[in-house]
Amino acid sequence: MLRRLARNSKPALAYSKVTGKKSPGVMFLPGFMSNMNGQKALALENWCKSNDHSFVRFDFHGTGSSDGPLSSIKNWIDDAFDVFELTTEGPQVLVGSSMGAFMMMQIAKRHQDRIVGMIGVAPSFYFLNTTRNWSTQLVASSDADFFTIPSSYDKNMRVPRNFFDGLEEYDTQLTLSCPLHVIHGMQDDAIPWKLSLEFLQENQTSSDEIMLTLRKDSDHRLSKPEDIGFLLAALDNLFSTLTQREKSLL
Repeated sequence: MLRRLARNSKPALAYSKVTGKKSPGVMFLPGFMSNMNGQKALALENWCKSNDHSFVRFDFHGTGSSDGPLSSIKNWIDDAFDVFELTTEGPQVLVGSSMGAFMMMQIAKRHQDRIVGMIGVAPSFYFLNTTRNWSTQLVASSDADFFTIPSSYDKNMRVPRNFFDGLEEYDTQLTLSCPLHVIHGMQDDAIPWKLSLEFLQENQTSSDEIMLTLRKDSDHRLSKPEDIGFLLAALDNLFSTLTQREKSLL
C-alpha cells in the first residue's frame, strides 16, 4: 500500500512498507531517473513478504509518486536519510540500484551500527564524478534555469541549474564492516563494470564477505528474469550468512 511520509518544510515522499517479524529488514534505493515501482524493487518486496522480513521502497522527491518539484541531489540524500530514519527499525540490509548504491553508502556511513549487509546492483559508487561531468555540460548550456540530462534508457530529465550544488561534503570512501555483494552486467554501457572492481579495491574492509559477481550478457538494467532471480538468490544468501554469523556467536 502506498504511504506518504510528511516532513516539515520538505516535499512529502511516497513509500511502500511491508512489515515482517524477522530481522533484519530490507530497504531499496532506486537509481537516477527510476522509481520505486521497478521490477527489482517489486521482486525484492515479494521476496520479503514471502520470507516475513520488513521491506521499504520509496521515490525521491520530484520523482514517481512523491511531491516535488526537483531541487537538488543533496536533498535527495536527505530524502534517503529521512526514509531510513523514519520508516525503518533495527538492523537493515540496504539494496542500492545504480545511483541508489551511492545513496546506500551515505546511509551506511551515518548508521554503521544498523547496517548489517548491502547489495549494489549495477552500482554507481562514483556518482559524484558523474555529477561533475554533468555540471560541466550545464555550465555550457544556454538555458538560464534548467539543464537537460540525456538518457539512453529512459526519457531525458530536466533539472534545475542548482541541482548539483552542495555535494562537496560527500565522497566515495567507505570503511566496510558488513557483507557487501556487488552485481554488475558486463554489457553495462552506462556504468562500466570495472568501476565496481576499482571501488572494492580502493575501499578498506574488515569484512570477509565482499563479493563481486559479473553477469556476462546483462546490461545496466539487470532486469531480465535471470538477473532478477540472481538478485533474489544473492539476498537469500546474504541472510544465510547473517544467520550463520549469529549462530557462531552463541
